[in-house]
Amino acid sequence: MRAGSCIGTFIVAAACTFFLSYPPTDYVVHGTKGDLSFSLALGPAGFVFLMSALGLFLSFGKAAVYKHIPVYYPGNVGVVGGAVGMVGGLGGFLLLLTFGMLNDLTGIWSSCFHAVVRIGDDCADLDALFGCANGAPRCA
Repeated sequence: MRAGSCIGTFIVAAACTFFLSYPPTDYVVHGTKGDLSFSLALGPAGFVFLMSALGLFLSFGKAAVYKHIPVYYPGNVGVVGGAVGMVGGLGGFLLLLTFGMLNDLTGIWSSCFHAVVRIGDDCADLDALFGCANGAPRCA
Protein backbone atom coordinates (compact mmCIF):
# COMPACT_ATOMS: atom_id res chain seq x y z
CA MET A 1 0.00 0.00 0.00
CA ARG A 2 1.54 3.30 -1.09
CA ALA A 3 1.37 6.59 0.81
CA GLY A 4 -1.29 7.93 -1.55
CA SER A 5 -3.62 5.02 -0.88
CA CYS A 6 -3.12 5.40 2.91
CA ILE A 7 -4.03 9.06 2.68
CA GLY A 8 -6.96 8.33 0.36
CA THR A 9 -8.31 5.70 2.75
CA PHE A 10 -8.09 8.16 5.66
CA ILE A 11 -9.77 10.95 3.68
CA VAL A 12 -12.72 8.77 2.64
CA ALA A 13 -13.18 7.48 6.20
CA ALA A 14 -12.96 11.02 7.60
CA ALA A 15 -15.48 12.33 5.05
CA CYS A 16 -17.92 9.49 5.83
CA THR A 17 -17.73 10.09 9.58
CA PHE A 18 -18.11 13.84 9.09
CA PHE A 19 -21.32 13.46 7.08
CA LEU A 20 -22.61 10.82 9.50
CA SER A 21 -21.93 13.15 12.44
CA TYR A 22 -24.03 15.99 11.04
CA PRO A 23 -27.40 15.99 12.86
CA PRO A 24 -30.67 16.72 11.07
CA THR A 25 -30.88 20.51 10.96
CA ASP A 26 -33.38 23.17 9.84
CA TYR A 27 -32.07 26.44 8.42
CA VAL A 28 -33.68 29.80 7.79
CA VAL A 29 -31.73 32.19 5.58
CA HIS A 30 -32.92 35.79 5.55
CA GLY A 31 -32.71 36.81 1.91
CA THR A 32 -33.49 40.03 0.05
CA LYS A 33 -36.88 38.68 -1.09
CA GLY A 34 -37.89 37.02 2.15
CA ASP A 35 -36.90 34.06 4.24
CA LEU A 36 -35.65 30.89 2.63
CA SER A 37 -35.95 27.80 4.81
CA PHE A 38 -34.50 24.37 4.15
CA SER A 39 -33.39 21.36 6.11
CA LEU A 40 -30.51 18.94 5.89
CA ALA A 41 -30.95 15.35 7.00
CA LEU A 42 -29.42 12.04 6.05
CA GLY A 43 -32.03 9.54 4.89
CA PRO A 44 -31.88 5.76 5.40
CA ALA A 45 -30.33 5.08 1.98
CA GLY A 46 -27.59 7.67 2.56
CA PHE A 47 -26.92 6.30 6.03
CA VAL A 48 -26.57 2.73 4.71
CA PHE A 49 -24.29 3.90 1.88
CA LEU A 50 -22.03 5.95 4.16
CA MET A 51 -21.84 3.20 6.81
CA SER A 52 -20.95 0.62 4.14
CA ALA A 53 -18.26 2.87 2.67
CA LEU A 54 -16.93 3.62 6.17
CA GLY A 55 -16.76 -0.08 7.05
CA LEU A 56 -14.99 -0.89 3.79
CA PHE A 57 -12.35 1.80 4.19
CA LEU A 58 -11.80 1.13 7.89
CA SER A 59 -11.19 -2.53 7.04
CA PHE A 60 -8.50 -1.40 4.59
CA GLY A 61 -6.86 0.51 7.45
CA LYS A 62 -7.03 -2.49 9.78
CA ALA A 63 -5.42 -4.72 7.16
CA ALA A 64 -2.68 -2.13 6.68
CA VAL A 65 -1.90 -2.13 10.41
CA TYR A 66 -1.32 -5.88 10.45
CA LYS A 67 0.63 -5.67 7.18
CA HIS A 68 3.10 -3.23 8.72
CA ILE A 69 3.76 -5.12 11.97
CA PRO A 70 6.46 -7.37 10.42
CA VAL A 71 8.08 -4.30 8.81
CA TYR A 72 8.27 -2.28 12.01
CA TYR A 73 8.84 -5.16 14.47
CA PRO A 74 10.28 -8.18 12.61
CA GLY A 75 11.45 -9.95 15.77
CA ASN A 76 8.26 -9.50 17.79
CA VAL A 77 5.41 -10.05 15.33
CA GLY A 78 3.32 -12.18 17.71
CA VAL A 79 3.69 -9.91 20.73
CA VAL A 80 2.98 -6.72 18.79
CA GLY A 81 0.05 -8.33 16.94
CA GLY A 82 -1.41 -9.42 20.28
CA ALA A 83 -0.92 -5.96 21.75
CA VAL A 84 -2.62 -4.36 18.74
CA GLY A 85 -5.55 -6.77 19.11
CA MET A 86 -5.77 -6.09 22.84
CA VAL A 87 -5.81 -2.32 22.36
CA GLY A 88 -8.44 -2.74 19.63
CA GLY A 89 -10.64 -4.78 21.94
CA LEU A 90 -10.21 -2.27 24.74
CA GLY A 91 -11.04 0.56 22.36
CA GLY A 92 -14.15 -1.28 21.20
CA PHE A 93 -15.30 -1.64 24.80
CA LEU A 94 -14.52 1.91 25.90
CA LEU A 95 -15.91 3.53 22.75
CA LEU A 96 -19.30 1.93 23.31
CA LEU A 97 -19.43 3.43 26.78
CA THR A 98 -18.32 6.80 25.40
CA PHE A 99 -20.95 6.71 22.65
CA GLY A 100 -23.71 6.03 25.17
CA MET A 101 -22.46 8.78 27.46
CA LEU A 102 -22.34 11.29 24.59
CA ASN A 103 -25.88 10.37 23.56
CA ASP A 104 -27.08 10.86 27.15
CA LEU A 105 -25.26 14.19 27.53
CA THR A 106 -26.16 15.75 24.18
CA GLY A 107 -29.40 14.03 23.21
CA ILE A 108 -28.13 13.88 19.61
CA TRP A 109 -28.03 10.45 18.01
CA SER A 110 -25.14 11.30 15.72
CA SER A 111 -22.87 12.45 18.56
CA CYS A 112 -20.97 9.14 18.45
CA PHE A 113 -19.74 10.03 14.97
CA HIS A 114 -18.51 13.37 16.34
CA ALA A 115 -16.31 11.35 18.70
CA VAL A 116 -15.00 9.23 15.82
CA VAL A 117 -14.16 12.37 13.81
CA ARG A 118 -12.31 13.82 16.82
CA ILE A 119 -10.37 10.61 17.47
CA GLY A 120 -9.39 10.38 13.81
CA ASP A 121 -8.26 14.00 13.84
CA ASP A 122 -6.18 13.41 16.97
CA CYS A 123 -4.59 10.32 15.40
CA ALA A 124 -3.70 12.29 12.27
CA ASP A 125 -2.11 14.97 14.45
CA LEU A 126 -0.08 12.37 16.36
CA ASP A 127 1.03 10.76 13.10
CA ALA A 128 2.17 14.14 11.79
CA LEU A 129 4.15 14.75 14.99
CA PHE A 130 5.65 11.31 15.63
CA GLY A 131 5.41 9.40 12.32
CA CYS A 132 8.10 7.04 10.98
CA ALA A 133 9.01 5.27 14.23
CA ASN A 134 12.16 3.13 14.17
CA GLY A 135 13.09 4.35 10.69
CA ALA A 136 10.53 2.08 8.99
CA PRO A 137 8.80 3.31 5.82
CA ARG A 138 5.49 5.11 6.39
CA CYS A 139 3.21 3.29 3.95
CA ALA A 140 5.52 1.02 1.98
